[in-house]
Amino acid sequence: MALELARRGYDVAVFYASLDNDPACSPYLLTEWFDQNVHLFGLSNRPALFTDPDHPEREICDPQVVEHFCQVLDRISPDLVHFHNFHGLTFAMAEETHKRKIPSCFTPHNYHLIDPDLYLLKSGLEQWNGIDPFANSEAVARNPEKRAAYLQRVETARRLVNEWVTVTLAVSQRQKELLSAYGVDSSRMVVLHQASPVADQLWNDPVLSAAVHRPVQLPLRIGFIGGVLPIKGVHVLVAAAQAFRNGQLKIHIHGFVQKNYLEQLIALDRNGMVTFHGGYSQEDLADIALNLDLAVLPSVVEESAPTLVLSELHAMRLPVIAARIGGIPEFITDEVDGLLYRHDDLEGLVAVLRKCVERPELIRKMRSNLVDTTHTFGRYMARLEKLYRLLLRDEVISAEACSLLASRRGQPGSESPGLPFVSWQGGLFVHHSLSLVNRELCLQLVGRGFDISFTSTQPDEFSVAEDDRLKPLEGCRSKHLPAIDVTVRHQWPPDFSPA
Repeated sequence: MALELARRGYDVAVFYASLDNDPACSPYLLTEWFDQNVHLFGLSNRPALFTDPDHPEREICDPQVVEHFCQVLDRISPDLVHFHNFHGLTFAMAEETHKRKIPSCFTPHNYHLIDPDLYLLKSGLEQWNGIDPFANSEAVARNPEKRAAYLQRVETARRLVNEWVTVTLAVSQRQKELLSAYGVDSSRMVVLHQASPVADQLWNDPVLSAAVHRPVQLPLRIGFIGGVLPIKGVHVLVAAAQAFRNGQLKIHIHGFVQKNYLEQLIALDRNGMVTFHGGYSQEDLADIALNLDLAVLPSVVEESAPTLVLSELHAMRLPVIAARIGGIPEFITDEVDGLLYRHDDLEGLVAVLRKCVERPELIRKMRSNLVDTTHTFGRYMARLEKLYRLLLRDEVISAEACSLLASRRGQPGSESPGLPFVSWQGGLFVHHSLSLVNRELCLQLVGRGFDISFTSTQPDEFSVAEDDRLKPLEGCRSKHLPAIDVTVRHQWPPDFSPA
């Protein structure tokens, strides 16, 4: 993100919690250096390396983190601050930018505002029952003497998003739903689906494009690609594979895995159904894709931003079997580009895998739908830059108008990726040449996937009933759009007032 912003001409400084700790150095050590036109400020030797669940007082306000953050603010004098995480740092950083009247936005990549352990999970991968940390958090239960501090943590988290940051950029509709239930003002939250530049590169790979229609035969080659972690449910996939014979399917696990978890997975694979390939690089993804028929995302955690991994898997032309949990259902259309099952239903995953084994034509059908992206990194960055401009001009941000969602395959009315939302003004069903041009151009654009909201500047002189070909235009009249990217005025007399 920082490198892309620098490439687009922004001066970028990054203040981050470094995972480097050197006992020989002083605590809260701030180091700085440049990397590809980005100024980096790393804060190391903090008491907590990553999260700090047992010390809510530091999460609320760690004075030494705030002191170093203020030094960076004084040095850089930023026009805008974009917070991406507060764990490993402190909530009070947002209060500092608020005091200085620096506009800011916050992208929560997990549920740290609610759960000191980030993921709304208990030990043993047990889901929270609701979003009340006092009923669910093991950190709170471990520290009954700090109940008052945890209460203050809740209030501080709410102040952070409802007062200190200008706008919160939720990464999925599900995340916005949970944060709203926690007490975050939904009018101050924009849903901004993230996108991956890696996915864009994969979509442009000619070899993968040509491989969309390759045959599918048994045994099915099923892959997991990513960090091999318990919260990603890889053990669920390995367990499900034991219900099949070697001639039916083979599981391929690509990704780094810690030794103790790998040992558990190997022990679970009693029938030798799984091959562990180890780590991979971005350059390996196309070759990995060509040796798989479909992918599985068997997560057991509230996935806040699954669009990144799902966009890459779809760009690899792999239909995805995925757990129906968190934001995942927002990006999978059942039997169009993937299949969904309950995240806690092992037999449900077995049933979906069996459907693919018995109906390989379903895989071919889903893969044939993976001919184009539903979101792009360029589209994401354009919307992010638009939000930055609004913040810098101190304009009111409409949560509805500024949100940006990936479109859904196979659902009527979903916007095509990368296409602008168009406001068109002029005569529509009127007997003159300007109106004729408006109708024909809009018909072509609607047919190509553009979303158009048409505002008529003249009364109608005829209806669509006189020409069935014009029916798609009736749905464009004053259509609500999540944003307006382009305004077209084709009318007489012309209107040159600002859009």
